[in-house]
Amino acid sequence: MSAEAHPHPSAEHPEPARTEAVAPRPVPETHHKPPKSGGEKAHAPAKAPAPARDKSPIGAAFSKAQMEADNAGNSVISGTTKFGELVRKALRADVEPVKQTGLVQTPFYAAGHAIDATALNAGRRAVEAIEPAISGIRAFCRLTIGNILHPLRTLAHPIERIVKPSIRMVTSATRSAINQVKIPVRAIDDLADRGINRITQQVNHQISRIPVLGKLFSTPTNWIAQQISHITAGVRRAVDFVTSPVDAVHEAVAPA
Repeated sequence: MSAEAHPHPSAEHPEPARTEAVAPRPVPETHHKPPKSGGEKAHAPAKAPAPARDKSPIGAAFSKAQMEADNAGNSVISGTTKFGELVRKALRADVEPVKQTGLVQTPFYAAGHAIDATALNAGRRAVEAIEPAISGIRAFCRLTIGNILHPLRTLAHPIERIVKPSIRMVTSATRSAINQVKIPVRAIDDLADRGINRITQQVNHQISRIPVLGKLFSTPTNWIAQQISHITAGVRRAVDFVTSPVDAVHEAVAPA
């Protein structure tokens, strides 16, 4: 048989190519580094939620009422304090010693003393009659409205929020009753001191300048006027001393 009729077995069935066994390369260990600040953001741990405020209609209305009541109370206190200072100044609650003036000014100063002892005297007594009532109303508002709007403060400070306003209401009512006796006594004292005594001193400054007769007239009249003023002032001090314990308690429980 020829070579063409019978091909070589290797040509018909070729041998598979030999492959050399290659050892697998070791995979390098990779360390996962945290992302830098400029790259991909890391997931930060969630923060604890802030305590939620009471956003309910009732809570909002209550907070608004608290704020408005506090503002109104502060405005009233500030306003009444300033108004009281102006009234005291206008009504001449405090006076200075009698000044020696010229002949022309003396009648006007004497007329001022007369007005001070009458019209302004009535005004001062009216303030003394109203003051205890205003003090009692403020104490009542602190005890009721103030404590209702600030229950936590009431629990934390029961003496300031409950005891003191209650006592001040009692002392206010007591002072109002006592003033029924003190007001006439003070009115008489002001009439004697600011009217008789001060007018006499003011006029006698000029009379004392008259030679011989001036001193003879001014000296005894000044003494008489001063004695009248001393008597009325003594009665006033005695009444104030008797009622001083009530006044002391009233001031001790005044709001801070």
